[in-house]
Amino acid sequence: MATREVKFESQDRRIGQINKVLNSYGIASLEEAERICAEKGIDPYLECEQTQNICFENAKWAYVAGAAIAIKKNCTHAADAAEAIGEGLQAFCIAGSVADDRKVGLIRSVEFAKKYGVPVHVRSTFTDNPGTMVTQEDSMMEAVLVSGVAYDKDQARVTLEGVPDQPGISAAIFQPLAASGIMVDMIIQTASRGGVTDMTFTVPRKALADAIGIMESVLKSIL
Repeated sequence: MATREVKFESQDRRIGQINKVLNSYGIASLEEAERICAEKGIDPYLECEQTQNICFENAKWAYVAGAAIAIKKNCTHAADAAEAIGEGLQAFCIAGSVADDRKVGLIRSVEFAKKYGVPVHVRSTFTDNPGTMVTQEDSMMEAVLVSGVAYDKDQARVTLEGVPDQPGISAAIFQPLAASGIMVDMIIQTASRGGVTDMTFTVPRKALADAIGIMESVLKSIL
């Protein structure tokens, strides 16, 4: 396996604490962590990429760090390895961030736990409650079948294209509808592109004309 160049998001803000964690296990750098994994015939970077192909670079390198830590700790049980991987993930959380405060990195190890069938014990950091064990799928639950489908033919769909993707826009769109007594059912918003988005929602068919009139007025004020 060719050595990759270590580059990831906010690297300058993260690398100090990452190296501190790695150094505590006798690992000099992420480059060495990758070599440690390669010597064991594993490639966490590629594994992460194939498991979630839209993940960020820092996630891939976090798994490299975690896997190297697991190797250094001589983990022989999956649960112990998952905990070690969690240490690597947590090392990538920026100090003082919401992720760091909530220990989000440890939760992300659930992704690997699911893939390899590792039971996960989820507990609160604030109480002594026993928490929840996440294990394999229950065959009885998975066997439940859909017994019926309800649908409503009296709905009309309205789509607004090129809506500014910024705070307060949704309120500007839906408050006038609510003020006019028009009930909105389903709402779908597309991913932002160039600062704009498309928004689709449904209203009762009998209220469609009124909804269109209101939207024409709203669009003049927000576009």
